[in-house]
Amino acid sequence: MLDEIIYKTALADGMPDNIARFLVGQAYHESGNFKSKFAVKYNSVFGYSYNPFSKWQKKVPGTLADNNVPIASYATIEDSVHELTSWIKRRQKEGKFPKDLLTIETPYDYAKLLQNCGYFQGWKKYTKEQNLMFYAKGIEKGMTSN
Repeated sequence: MLDEIIYKTALADGMPDNIARFLVGQAYHESGNFKSKFAVKYNSVFGYSYNPFSKWQKKVPGTLADNNVPIASYATIEDSVHELTSWIKRRQKEGKFPKDLLTIETPYDYAKLLQNCGYFQGWKKYTKEQNLMFYAKGIEKGMTSN
Protein backbone atom coordinates (compact mmCIF):
# COMPACT_ATOMS: atom_id res chain seq x y z
CA MET A 1 0.00 0.00 0.00
CA LEU A 2 2.76 2.51 0.89
CA ASP A 3 4.57 1.61 -2.30
CA GLU A 4 1.49 2.61 -4.31
CA ILE A 5 1.17 5.91 -2.43
CA ILE A 6 4.84 6.72 -3.05
CA TYR A 7 4.66 5.73 -6.72
CA LYS A 8 1.45 7.64 -7.47
CA THR A 9 2.58 10.73 -5.57
CA ALA A 10 5.89 10.80 -7.45
CA LEU A 11 4.05 10.55 -10.77
CA ALA A 12 1.64 13.32 -9.71
CA ASP A 13 4.68 15.46 -8.84
CA GLY A 14 5.91 15.12 -12.43
CA MET A 15 8.43 12.32 -11.98
CA PRO A 16 8.61 9.80 -14.85
CA ASP A 17 7.91 6.12 -14.26
CA ASN A 18 11.56 5.15 -13.77
CA ILE A 19 12.12 7.74 -11.05
CA ALA A 20 8.81 6.89 -9.36
CA ARG A 21 9.92 3.26 -9.21
CA PHE A 22 13.37 4.25 -7.88
CA LEU A 23 11.66 6.32 -5.16
CA VAL A 24 9.64 3.28 -4.09
CA GLY A 25 12.85 1.26 -3.88
CA GLN A 26 14.67 4.05 -2.07
CA ALA A 27 11.88 4.44 0.49
CA TYR A 28 11.80 0.68 1.04
CA HIS A 29 15.57 0.68 1.59
CA GLU A 30 15.71 3.78 3.78
CA SER A 31 12.77 2.74 5.96
CA GLY A 32 13.57 -0.94 6.47
CA ASN A 33 10.65 -2.23 4.41
CA PHE A 34 8.50 0.68 5.62
CA LYS A 35 8.75 -0.66 9.18
CA SER A 36 11.27 1.66 10.83
CA LYS A 37 10.06 3.83 13.69
CA PHE A 38 10.82 6.86 11.53
CA ALA A 39 8.45 5.62 8.80
CA VAL A 40 5.73 4.44 11.16
CA LYS A 41 5.73 7.30 13.66
CA TYR A 42 6.91 10.24 11.53
CA ASN A 43 5.96 9.28 7.93
CA SER A 44 9.64 9.76 7.12
CA VAL A 45 10.50 7.14 4.51
CA PHE A 46 13.54 8.69 2.82
CA GLY A 47 15.92 9.32 5.73
CA TYR A 48 15.53 13.08 5.40
CA SER A 49 16.84 15.25 8.23
CA TYR A 50 14.73 17.93 9.88
CA ASN A 51 14.73 21.32 8.18
CA PRO A 52 12.71 24.05 9.91
CA PHE A 53 12.34 25.89 6.59
CA SER A 54 10.83 22.95 4.68
CA LYS A 55 7.31 23.54 3.46
CA TRP A 56 6.61 19.80 3.62
CA GLN A 57 7.82 18.97 7.14
CA LYS A 58 6.01 19.47 10.41
CA LYS A 59 7.44 22.35 12.42
CA VAL A 60 8.48 19.99 15.23
CA PRO A 61 11.31 17.57 14.39
CA GLY A 62 11.22 13.85 14.86
CA THR A 63 13.54 11.92 17.13
CA LEU A 64 17.31 11.90 16.75
CA ALA A 65 18.73 9.61 14.08
CA ASP A 66 21.91 7.58 14.52
CA ASN A 67 23.91 10.60 13.29
CA ASN A 68 22.53 12.62 16.22
CA VAL A 69 20.51 14.86 13.88
CA PRO A 70 16.72 15.04 14.21
CA ILE A 71 14.79 13.34 11.45
CA ALA A 72 12.09 15.00 9.41
CA SER A 73 8.51 14.54 10.55
CA TYR A 74 5.66 14.66 8.04
CA ALA A 75 1.88 14.81 8.33
CA THR A 76 1.59 12.24 5.51
CA ILE A 77 3.69 9.88 3.43
CA GLU A 78 2.78 12.05 0.44
CA ASP A 79 4.51 15.03 2.08
CA SER A 80 7.65 12.91 2.47
CA VAL A 81 7.50 12.14 -1.26
CA HIS A 82 6.88 15.80 -2.13
CA GLU A 83 10.03 16.68 -0.17
CA LEU A 84 12.17 14.34 -2.23
CA THR A 85 10.65 15.18 -5.60
CA SER A 86 11.20 18.87 -4.81
CA TRP A 87 14.81 18.05 -3.93
CA ILE A 88 15.27 16.27 -7.27
CA LYS A 89 13.81 19.23 -9.16
CA ARG A 90 16.21 21.59 -7.35
CA ARG A 91 19.14 19.35 -8.33
CA GLN A 92 17.94 19.48 -11.94
CA LYS A 93 17.96 23.29 -11.86
CA GLU A 94 21.49 23.19 -10.42
CA GLY A 95 22.61 20.84 -13.21
CA LYS A 96 23.37 18.01 -10.77
CA PHE A 97 20.56 15.80 -12.10
CA PRO A 98 19.86 15.46 -15.80
CA LYS A 99 17.06 17.56 -17.31
CA ASP A 100 15.70 14.38 -18.87
CA LEU A 101 15.17 12.04 -15.92
CA LEU A 102 14.46 9.18 -18.33
CA THR A 103 18.22 8.99 -18.96
CA ILE A 104 18.61 7.58 -15.42
CA GLU A 105 18.21 3.94 -16.34
CA THR A 106 19.31 1.86 -13.36
CA PRO A 107 19.18 1.96 -9.57
CA TYR A 108 22.98 2.31 -9.69
CA ASP A 109 22.74 5.41 -11.92
CA TYR A 110 20.15 6.94 -9.59
CA ALA A 111 22.12 6.07 -6.44
CA LYS A 112 25.29 7.56 -7.94
CA LEU A 113 23.49 10.85 -8.57
CA LEU A 114 22.19 10.83 -4.97
CA GLN A 115 25.66 10.12 -3.62
CA ASN A 116 27.30 12.81 -5.78
CA CYS A 117 24.76 15.33 -4.44
CA GLY A 118 25.54 14.36 -0.85
CA TYR A 119 22.19 12.68 -0.21
CA PHE A 120 23.89 9.74 1.50
CA GLN A 121 27.41 9.04 2.67
CA GLY A 122 27.31 5.47 3.91
CA TRP A 123 29.50 3.89 6.53
CA LYS A 124 33.06 5.05 7.11
CA LYS A 125 34.39 1.49 7.21
CA TYR A 126 33.49 1.03 3.52
CA THR A 127 34.74 2.75 0.41
CA LYS A 128 32.61 5.23 -1.49
CA GLU A 129 32.04 2.63 -4.21
CA GLN A 130 31.07 -0.08 -1.69
CA ASN A 131 28.55 2.28 -0.11
CA LEU A 132 27.20 3.16 -3.53
CA MET A 133 26.76 -0.51 -4.45
CA PHE A 134 25.02 -1.24 -1.13
CA TYR A 135 22.61 1.68 -1.62
CA ALA A 136 21.88 0.78 -5.26
CA LYS A 137 21.20 -2.84 -4.32
CA GLY A 138 18.88 -1.63 -1.56
CA ILE A 139 16.91 0.44 -4.07
CA GLU A 140 16.75 -2.48 -6.49
CA LYS A 141 15.55 -4.84 -3.76
CA GLY A 142 12.84 -2.36 -2.76
CA MET A 143 11.71 -2.10 -6.38
CA THR A 144 11.28 -5.85 -6.69
CA SER A 145 9.85 -6.52 -3.22
CA ASN A 146 6.66 -4.56 -3.86
